[in-house]
Amino acid sequence: MAWPGYASAFLKKVWADAVGFCGTELIRRSVGLSHVADIDTIQDEAMRHECLRHAITLGKALIVIAGRIDSVDELIARIRQYG
Repeated sequence: MAWPGYASAFLKKVWADAVGFCGTELIRRSVGLSHVADIDTIQDEAMRHECLRHAITLGKALIVIAGRIDSVDELIARIRQYG
């Protein structure tokens, strides 16, 4: 643990894991048993399905590109891109 850059590399891995986990949670909360009340209470069925589609698409993207998202600003940009 004394080699230069260890802490930075470790934190980068933790960040990538957290971003990927966000993606899995988006998908799980969209299609699993623990749905998101904010989406489930949308009365317009077409709008509700569109919101679910966006959540699943963003979740998949976060899982796939987690290792390439290096900052909060980049994460926000991806959320805007896929949402």
